[in-house]
Parts: sequence; C-alpha cells; structure tokens
Amino acid sequence: MDPNVLLGNVYNRSANTGFLRIDGTVHGSKKWRAEELSGQWDFYNDPRYLYVRSKANPSASTSDFRVAVDGNVITGGDSLVVAGLELVGAGGHGYRQAAAAATEVVDCEIHEIGGAELANGVRYGNGVEAWMGSHGITVSHNEIHDVYDTACTIQGAQTADARAIVGADFHDNVIYDCMQAFEYWGTGPYTTTDDGFRDCSFVSNVCVGAGRSWSRGVRPDGDGLGVFLLAYSQDLPVDISVRDNVFVDAVDGYAYVNTNGGRFRTGYSSDCNTIALRAALQIQRQFPYRTSQAAEWTAHVAADRHSRWLTLPAGTMSTAAGLQFARRLRAGD
Repeated sequence: MDPNVLLGNVYNRSANTGFLRIDGTVHGSKKWRAEELSGQWDFYNDPRYLYVRSKANPSASTSDFRVAVDGNVITGGDSLVVAGLELVGAGGHGYRQAAAAATEVVDCEIHEIGGAELANGVRYGNGVEAWMGSHGITVSHNEIHDVYDTACTIQGAQTADARAIVGADFHDNVIYDCMQAFEYWGTGPYTTTDDGFRDCSFVSNVCVGAGRSWSRGVRPDGDGLGVFLLAYSQDLPVDISVRDNVFVDAVDGYAYVNTNGGRFRTGYSSDCNTIALRAALQIQRQFPYRTSQAAEWTAHVAADRHSRWLTLPAGTMSTAAGLQFARRLRAGD
C-alpha cells in the first residue's frame, strides 16, 4: 500500500505498522519478511511501504480498512491535562511522556494501541507510559483496553538529567484485555535516595483479563507474560505502592518478575488487593505456587500478605462477566 494514497491521519509518514483494523476487528499478524505472508491479513512493511496478504483487494472486500503506524497518540509536556478524549489507533503508545512535570490523564478511553517495531524485531506499545524524568503525573478514571503491552507503566534508563520518576499516581482506572495492567523497570548508574522511583502508586484500579490482548497470539515474546503485575530491570531504588486494586482472571498468572530472584525489589509494596484467579493457575511463572497455595506464595515473595484471594471456576471468564464480577468485588459484595 502506497502511503501517498492513504486518507485520514496522514501526518505521521511512518510505514512501521502495529496492526490493521478491518471492519472493526484488530489484526496484528506482523511479519518480518514479505516471503512470510501466508494468512489472510498478514502484513509486512519495509521503510516505505505496507504489504498486506489478502484474497481480494481490500478496497473491494472491506468497508472499513485502517492502519495503525508507529508513534504516540499524545506525547506529554509540562502542565498538560488530557481529559475526556478517546486515544485510539497508534502503533506506539496511547500517551507517553518523558522528563515532563505536572501532567494528568483523566476520563479518557485508551484502546487499540501498539504493535509497531521498536528495534530488531521487538514490538511494543503501552496505554500510558511515564518515562524516566517524569515528575507529578496523575492517571485516573480512564478506561484502558486492547493494548499490545501494558496498560500503565513507569520505566526508563537514567541519564544525567533524568534520574528519577517522582509522584506517578495511577488510580481508579478500569483496565481490561491488555497483556499487563501495571509495569515498572529502571536502569542506570544513579542510586542515591533521590534516584529511581519515588512516591509512585497504582491504587484502587479494576483490572480484568490480563493476557487477553489482541497481541497475545501474534507477539514473539508472549510466554508467561499475560499477568497483572510486571517487573523487569530493578537496578534503581524503589518506592512504589500497589494496593486496594481488584484483579480478576489472567491467562498466565498474577505477576512476572525476571530479576532480583523473582521478587519485587524492597520498597515495592503490593498488598490489600483482591485477587481472583483460576484454581490451577500458577501465581507467578518463577515459582511453582498455584492459586490454592496463595499463602505460601505470599510468604515466599513477601507480597500481598493482607490481600484477599479468591478462586474462580475453571475456564476463562468473558470480559463482560469479568468486569461485572470485579465491580461487585470493588463495591464490597
């Protein structure tokens, strides 16, 4: 497909495609060589063109054909408020900021996000991302769903001018059908008490269906990552509170931590949450405990000691049923 003949938002001239949305359905089967195009709606892009495998000309066989390319819907700056908007259809992030201060994302719907190539065959895309150097971001009362990676994340590699994320507050959001609900990671050489993650929180959110993103069947790195809580590099000091959330149903588990011996770093506090998972589900890929062994897991990793654990019936809950159940739990039923 020639970018010169496209309509709609043509200001981003990237051909790096995250997904197609065809007649309302997301198709994310991105290939890395034209020779790999085999199934209906498989796609590949080179630096200039997008190539789509189809049995018929899309202009004749579809009524609504859309392409999400690399980039953010909104890139934040100092003292910005994003309120009451629908952020949809980017191959990068829904909202992203780096080294910005005093920002807010509130009462938005953020969905159908991600899937573009970051580098060397790695795909990416988060709902809301606060990068290293962010100070004072509030993300609240949003609906975030159908995201390639994580709904909400605080992350980044330090530079001399951006050594911390301070005051990142995610609260009262409804999150569903993303690969993860909340993530953090940080790298860099600066490790004083003023560096890293300070006064950050993920509180009073409703999260359903981790791992049920449109990306699950098409991403190259999906094994074990369909979880609510995710941590990668934990080089930096941490002050993060995860509490009073409702987590209902997940494909792979409750948490995934690939550093620090599979444990969240000291200073990361996850507690007083309500967690409802299927009985046979492994709580965390790094350890053997199932949902029925939640007390053993909490003792082993020193997390969620005062959280409420519930066992769901076998089989995956539909998104609608999961949201209804989660809201009842949130109301105290």
